[in-house]
Order: sequence, then C-alpha cells, then structure tokens
Amino acid sequence: EEERGHLSNTIELWDAVPKYSVSRYRQAKMRKGGALKILKQSFRFRGTEYRMVLQPAKIETEQGEMEFYPSEREELIEDALRKMACQKGLGFMDRDGSGVFFTMAGLRRLLSEYGHTMSYPRIVESLQIMNRCTLQISLHGERNAFYSASIFPEIGAVSRDDWEKDPSAKWFVRFSPLVSKSIMDVTYRQLDLKRMMSHPMQLARWLHKRMAHLYIQASMLHPYGIRLSTILRDSGLLSYKEVRYAAREVEKALKILKEGEVITSYEAKKEYVKRSLVDVHYALYPHPIFVRQAKASNKRMRVHACAVKE
Repeated sequence: EEERGHLSNTIELWDAVPKYSVSRYRQAKMRKGGALKILKQSFRFRGTEYRMVLQPAKIETEQGEMEFYPSEREELIEDALRKMACQKGLGFMDRDGSGVFFTMAGLRRLLSEYGHTMSYPRIVESLQIMNRCTLQISLHGERNAFYSASIFPEIGAVSRDDWEKDPSAKWFVRFSPLVSKSIMDVTYRQLDLKRMMSHPMQLARWLHKRMAHLYIQASMLHPYGIRLSTILRDSGLLSYKEVRYAAREVEKALKILKEGEVITSYEAKKEYVKRSLVDVHYALYPHPIFVRQAKASNKRMRVHACAVKE
C-alpha cells in the first residue's frame, strides 16, 4: 500500500515530447535581448517520427520582459501536480478535460519531500511559463500539427497577498488535452513517482520514465536495450559536440538508477570508427522492484480497460 501511494500515471506520448530539454543555463546563452527563438526538435516514439515546435513564454521578471522555454524546474512541478491529481478530492475531470486543485503549501511540501525545495516566486514563475508557452506536435514531414496548446492551458491563480492571508487558498491547473485524453482512454502506465523524482539528475529521470513506458515486459533475464544515439535524439538533454562527453553523462545517470534501485547493473558496448566513439549500446538489467512494479502496472491497465468496456 505504501508503494501504491507513490505511484502516478505516466502519459506516454506527452512524456516523450522533449519539451523540457533546454536548461536555464543554455537558455541564458541562447537569449538575445530577452528573446529566444522558436525551438524545433524531432524525436521518435514507438517507431514513429514526430516534430516538436515550441514557442517560448514571455513573462515579466525583475530584469524586465524575458522569454523562457520550460525546463527541468517546470517538469518537476508538472510531475508533482499530476501526482497530486491522484489524491482524493484534488483531481477533477469535466467536459473540457482534466486538472487538479492544489494549495501552494501542499505543492511545495510534495516537492520538498521528493528532494526539490522551491520558493513561492519560483513556482509561480514556472506555472506562468507552462501556461504561456505554446507547444505544437506533428508527424514528421507533415505541415499541420495534430496538437497545439500550452502545457497548462488554464490556470486559476491566487495572488501573493491573498496567499499570505490564507495559505490554504486553492489554485488549479488544467492539464494538456493529451494528458486528459490518455486518462479518459486508459492509455497510460504507472510510475513510482517518488523514486523517479528523487533522482538528482534530469537524464536519470528521463531514462526511468522511458523504461516505465516502453519496457512493459521487464525481466531480470532480458535487459532493456537502448543506444546512446537514441538518447541523444529523443531526450534532447545532451548537447555535446563530442559523443564521448555525452556517454559520460549517460554513465552518471545509469549509476544514479543503480543507486535508486531501478536497475541492478548495466553493460555498455562501445562502437568506434577510426578510434572515435560514434555510439554506445546499453543493456540495462532491471531491479526486482522495477520488475514487480511493471507487472503490477500491466495488471492495473487490464483491470481499468475492462472496467471502461463494461
């Protein structure tokens, strides 16, 4: 039961979109006069090529108007809010989709519990970024996007003054239509959110999510295979000119997954061309805890699918 309390629904295609891939540090280097270019990136999900176009959010800061892409901080907040939506009385669903009611104190407490302390102003800024950026997703080679909206299309805010007078005042956010559709159609798997969010590295969290989505027949006898080139293409997190530097970051992430009991071990088969590293094939051996959770998630999906049909 304690383990079940840490589970939160993962939304496969939505989580595969590399919308949080540009760090604040990289954005500072890319920004000119407060502005950022529209971000375009291709990625693959379940064998299908997609294209993401991300319009940055313009918000007011102490330095004036600036544009931001959503990044690591925003991803952590979205994950935390999706976790809160699983709690009785907080999540909601109506004709327009799904969302969550929350207090700022409750959100900060959950983030802190998972190792990510954030101030009130930072959370408000992140919510504004997720509300004001525009994300388009299309099939590779097609001009028209099948999805165009922000991460949180609707937000009900509480002012700082009102919050200080009443810390229990509730905010709300409405989730992406893709998230809502997946919940309604029961096309999601589940993830140990506490374990995933506790990883101190964004790439480790990305790998954990990917395994939870795709490694559905997890077995200690049959490792999960993934190439460095796949990680580079689909995560968008490793902007290194030389492959060897990216490989070092993946090694760090895998060690974190091992310490976090997601995997027990891994093997790395390196590919060279004229003494230059060009790719690495990783074999990840799952921890018994991950295998048990994957089997439980399979069972939950079957039960929920049957309930929907009835």
